[in-house]
Amino acid sequence: MKKVLFAAACLSIFSTACEPDEPVLPDAVRFSLAATSASNTGRASSAELDAKVKFYNLESKTISIKWQRYDVMVPTDWQVATCDNDQCWVPQVAEQTMTIPANDSFDMKLVVYPNGAVGVGTAKIRMYDPTDSARTVQSVLYTVETN
Repeated sequence: MKKVLFAAACLSIFSTACEPDEPVLPDAVRFSLAATSASNTGRASSAELDAKVKFYNLESKTISIKWQRYDVMVPTDWQVATCDNDQCWVPQVAEQTMTIPANDSFDMKLVVYPNGAVGVGTAKIRMYDPTDSARTVQSVLYTVETN
């Protein structure tokens, strides 16, 4: 009986001293991608080709999401850029943080400038909440082919 009374007293009088040792994590930011891959085929003479996946903010608040373009394997003459909800980033920019309004959606695109070269190229884009990357990471494999 004393243990029960002590536990109740501990909760009501010493609440900060009786909290669990592990921190309580906030809910992860919720967003969704319409697919885990995207592709496009076009002529090598095209000025640009893009592959896109729809991004959805599932929150009723504005969120910040970081994207990183990586594992880019393309023909030597190609250049690759990334377009998020804000703008298209030059090929040298491989990561950026974007802000997405509540319940908004947009096309997350990989843009290829083939410069007349025939071939197949792939790249991945990883997206996640920068404050909780372990629980929120999602990736897309983009493939573009020119002929």
